[in-house]
Amino acid sequence: MGTPAYNVAGIYQQIHRDLAKDTHEAPDFQTALAVHELLDQVRKAGETGAALTLKKTETV
Repeated sequence: MGTPAYNVAGIYQQIHRDLAKDTHEAPDFQTALAVHELLDQVRKAGETGAALTLKKTETV
């Protein structure tokens, strides 16, 4: 549990459920982009020692 392969399998399961039940529970591209941008900001703050200011985003 918690390995990259396990996490990818979980996403595939969510996508399968979404397709089977016509739902939208799996993360989409916009969510992935937001997570990667956040991680980039955290990394840069860690490298520079600068404070990290987060903006509030809308939730669905």
